Amino acid sequence: MRMLKITTMDDLVKNSMNILEPSPVDATGNDREDGMKFHFHVTAKSFVVVVVVVVVVVTAKSFLHIYIYKLLHRWGV
Repeated sequence: MRMLKITTMDDLVKNSMNILEPSPVDATGNDREDGMKFHFHVTAKSFVVVVVVVVVVVTAKSFLHIYIYKLLHRWGV
């Protein structure tokens, strides 16, 4: 699905079933940019950041558990 800016009726054309849809070029003749392309890029970048944060938190938590276990073992608990 393409997210396109539609400002006037000139931005719409009828398809084969007579349904109005955005034309591949805007009213001034410029190619339309796919709005989902940028959105996907941001989402992919955010996903990578979330994965890295989760990995760091899980790793830190594991090291913390090991550290606490060693301390308790050293104290004889």
